[in-house]
Amino acid sequence: LNAAVRGAYGGRKEIRWTEALAGKAAWSRVGSPLPVETLDAIIREVHRLGGLIIAAHVDRPSLSVIANLGMVPPDAEFDALEISASLRKDEAVARFPFIDRFPLVTASDAHFPRDIGGSPTLFLLEKMDIDEIRMAFQGRGEREYLIQ
Repeated sequence: LNAAVRGAYGGRKEIRWTEALAGKAAWSRVGSPLPVETLDAIIREVHRLGGLIIAAHVDRPSLSVIANLGMVPPDAEFDALEISASLRKDEAVARFPFIDRFPLVTASDAHFPRDIGGSPTLFLLEKMDIDEIRMAFQGRGEREYLIQ
């Protein structure tokens, strides 16, 4: 993978690998596949690099932050949470009241090409970039987002 990135970008970009306590190792050491400390470290690093953190399909019974931790940590600095396309925002908040403090988005979570774009989050932005999306999530500068 490192060689492919070097080749694709002519050496201008690289992957910096960092070890994180997660998965089976975390489960055997601390009893959780995703310790809060690991989650916090990931969030800090993504934000340091200028990215957004959107926790995926938080309403699902497996492979979600709620399934792994039993909650969304109160001090987790997610930029948004993604809920399943089959669930309306009011239904999601009724099931998980603690998610109401976050912007909620939907996505197609497509496993087949025909499903791509089946549940979009719509954005009103001046230009398409991460900072504009962040502003929409924060309700700043007349930027907006809308889920169906």
